[in-house]
Amino acid sequence: MANEEVYSPVSIPKESNGGRTKVKDPRILIGRVRDVVTFPVPDKKGIIISQPIVMVEGKSMVAIEVTASSISISQPTEGDPDNKGSIPAIEVFRPGSLEPEFEAFVENNLNEDLFVIVQYPEQNVKKLFGSRYNPLQMTVETTDNNEGDVNKITLTQALRGRRACFYQAALPPVQGEAVVGSGGEGV
Repeated sequence: MANEEVYSPVSIPKESNGGRTKVKDPRILIGRVRDVVTFPVPDKKGIIISQPIVMVEGKSMVAIEVTASSISISQPTEGDPDNKGSIPAIEVFRPGSLEPEFEAFVENNLNEDLFVIVQYPEQNVKKLFGSRYNPLQMTVETTDNNEGDVNKITLTQALRGRRACFYQAALPPVQGEAVVGSGGEGV
């Protein structure tokens, strides 16, 4: 027990330009919890996942390309004293409603337990939203009118819990993309 790594408060200096918008990969990686064999847990500090997510043989995550500037991540904290937690949510916009593949994705994942990896390529950071026991749920609002044709996709954690984790392992397989070995940089 004496060697266990636990959280110890440390001073945190302000990062220069830390509040500046971070570039996000326009490909949001979405996986189904039921397609996962091993879903690793965060470290003792509760924020870093260093072991890979292992998918069921033949299953993979999917990449949904969205409008990069529309990716909005929120992690509000709520709850009564001694009962607070975060409810991470990802909101994105995807143009067009005439793609059968996208409509099939929506139709077949509305009631699925999901997890998402968002990548920050310039910082070489990946964040994982949702978990096996506290997954994300998806809602989609499509608007097709004289002003445009767009899908608003919202993925929200089902229950209060932890904030999104830093995912520092190799990415799981992504449908349609070459598998990168564990020594690789990811996709």
